[in-house]
Amino acid sequence: MIAVAATFTAEPLEKSVEFWLSALELKEALRFAPYNTPQQQLLDPAGLFHGNKDGLNVILVRFEDWLRELPAMANETAHALLVQRTESLSGDLNTAASVSQAAFLLCLCPPSPAWKADTSRQPWQSELESLLRQKVNSARVEIAGLMELNTAFSIADSHDAHGERTGHIPYIETFFAGLGTFLVRKLARLRLPPGKVMVVDCDNTLWRGVCGEDGAAGIDFPAPYRAFQEFLQTQIQRGWLLCVCSKNSPEDVWKVFATRPDMVLKREQIAAARINWLPKSENIRSLAEELNLGLDAFVFFDDNPVEISEVRANLPDVQALLFPTAPEAYQRFAANLWAFDERVVTKEDLRRTALYTEEVQRRNFRQSQATFDDFLAGLNLEVDIAPPTAEQIPRIAQLTQRTNQFNTTTLRLDEIQLGRLLESGTACLAISVRDRFGDYGLVGALFIREEALSLSVDALLLSCRVLGRGVEHRILAHLGTLALAKKAGHVSIRFMPSARNQPAADFLNRIGNSYRAELPSGGHVFNIPSTSAVTARPTAGEPPLQEQHTERPAKASPIPAPALARTRWVERIATELHDIDRLVILTNGERRSRPHLPQHFAAPVSELERTCARIWMEVLRLQEVGTLDSFHDLGGKSIDLVAVHRRLQTTLNREFPIITLFQFSTIKSLAAELENNARPSPTLSAATLRAQKQLRATRERARVTLERTT
Repeated sequence: MIAVAATFTAEPLEKSVEFWLSALELKEALRFAPYNTPQQQLLDPAGLFHGNKDGLNVILVRFEDWLRELPAMANETAHALLVQRTESLSGDLNTAASVSQAAFLLCLCPPSPAWKADTSRQPWQSELESLLRQKVNSARVEIAGLMELNTAFSIADSHDAHGERTGHIPYIETFFAGLGTFLVRKLARLRLPPGKVMVVDCDNTLWRGVCGEDGAAGIDFPAPYRAFQEFLQTQIQRGWLLCVCSKNSPEDVWKVFATRPDMVLKREQIAAARINWLPKSENIRSLAEELNLGLDAFVFFDDNPVEISEVRANLPDVQALLFPTAPEAYQRFAANLWAFDERVVTKEDLRRTALYTEEVQRRNFRQSQATFDDFLAGLNLEVDIAPPTAEQIPRIAQLTQRTNQFNTTTLRLDEIQLGRLLESGTACLAISVRDRFGDYGLVGALFIREEALSLSVDALLLSCRVLGRGVEHRILAHLGTLALAKKAGHVSIRFMPSARNQPAADFLNRIGNSYRAELPSGGHVFNIPSTSAVTARPTAGEPPLQEQHTERPAKASPIPAPALARTRWVERIATELHDIDRLVILTNGERRSRPHLPQHFAAPVSELERTCARIWMEVLRLQEVGTLDSFHDLGGKSIDLVAVHRRLQTTLNREFPIITLFQFSTIKSLAAELENNARPSPTLSAATLRAQKQLRATRERARVTLERTT
């Protein structure tokens, strides 16, 4: 769920948020707290935020709103009050985040023109934002200030004076469209599978030119290509793997890496490569098998739309994105790649390329050994099992979310949930492994409880990269030793089956099948005698789990999967939908048919009725409106009446109170009332009307362009 509480009326967000949730197939509800109740929601145990079990709690704050209902006061008094409210909000946020299962996003929204024009108050925005960042100390809270919002959707003038006066809706439609997109992007970071591997083409993607024709000396690196390489290098530093997939001769590609000093990327940063003339989908599948990763962890870049289409058709789980050939398009493209939005980066993430390089050395060593048992003996494996340090907690939480194959109960926890579990009495042990070729890092975790006659294991999870090397047996032996020390007769390991944890089932059945019992809730428990557990060792000649259960990529789907539809939207976001006017048109959606109503359709007759009907159709996105139709029956909400009121006053160049729209809820009655009480508006100048006309013309051109491209 996305739960929103704001210091102003935020319901205009609904169209944009609902559009993106539907487009990306995110099954989330959107809920708004009552008007101007952010801190009440943070404090109320029965409020909207506390009822959000696994979503995003959004707080939208405009600092000046805290003074809105108060009498005029001196600047010193106002400043002191805002500082006090800021500190209070910080404390309430820290408290709420400490008990909530949802993430929090605090957006600091733009001030009004009057606030910005007041030179004495201009510095307050940055001062209060700095105070918030200093006081909010929860890892569950992210703060988005004006700079981040402006980077995400730059809007020169976002203020809506009419909306501010009539409904405390201080921003125009384009701002809400951009903000809604920003919020869903933050949610997508929590919901969509985290990417792990970047696969890139070479010619006209990493560099301009064709290395097989132009030679290593003939290709060049204009600014966008260098920027793209720098972007890839940044992602490597954040834990992504980089692979090359190119239809070329390997000698030509590697010569570029070896001889061009202006090449940003280095060959040692490439985790794996497929440089041949095979279909790229086949090569990416091969890379997935080599790296033992699912296809949904891959993002593929190519400048050739034919190659992109081929990969999408055969591997719908891969995010295949067309690299923009226009140099001026690259910066926006990189800024709008949602798949690369920053997540928690652990020490293991930073070493990922090195880990896969070490794995190649292990693979070569294994091929040199006569038997698998010789290979195990020669690894000089060291397994460390101990309570985790504070620095290891993020990695353990990450393991619960990413480990599928060897995960006995598919326990999924974030850092806050992990902390609560440990406070409840469950103990955690971190599992770290190293061998002669390098350090695997923290690769597993145990969650255990002491019971009267047994040591109960609620979850055992282990990274697939150490499966089949005797690590799982060392863990069981360690558990047996712990159980004997506590005079527990059994090590009881719970197992709950999932679609992907067959390796864990195979291991438990292999070493404890005779001790297995069914659980009433489903699954099994393996009550292994402590004396048997402590002597657990791999059996000579035993087939390794890693060989039995490589995480093979799924077969191509004959029908485009939801992931493919999502990829197409992700590409559109990166290549075109950063244009805010296009975004508004898109999120408004297609016009719908007039709903079935008891009264017959009555067409507008007078010019005023036609004007009112046109505005109703624009706001409600309807194909037609009858003069006898009630605004409410047509699906209109109170918030929509503010937009109707603004457009009517602008179009008719007259003022009338917004209550008129509530009192006269049909086109016929409204037009009659407006006809009887016409007053020219002194507030709408000719210059204002011209500017509004130009804005409408610009949006119409954007709409036509968007329709042509879709």
